[in-house]
Amino acid sequence: MNAVESAVSAASAAVAGDAPGATPTSATPSCAKAIACCKATMAKTAGANAAAAEQACNGVAVLSEDVCAKQYEAYKRAATVVSAICP
Repeated sequence: MNAVESAVSAASAAVAGDAPGATPTSATPSCAKAIACCKATMAKTAGANAAAAEQACNGVAVLSEDVCAKQYEAYKRAATVVSAICP
């Protein structure tokens, strides 16, 4: 397992118990927006790595509200590049 997979695994474990595909219930409002935008963007680009991409998006739930707000803006910019729409 590489470092990225380890980080994704650790973040996913931190939000375990949430249904697959759902936004983790522990997410703050800004984190929930960032997760949704991340998933919208990843849906356009992940391909065969969709499960890993979803885990990575859900891992955002462990970040602070301020960091999530910044992540949302970054995901929103990325979404426009791949013609995805962020909620």
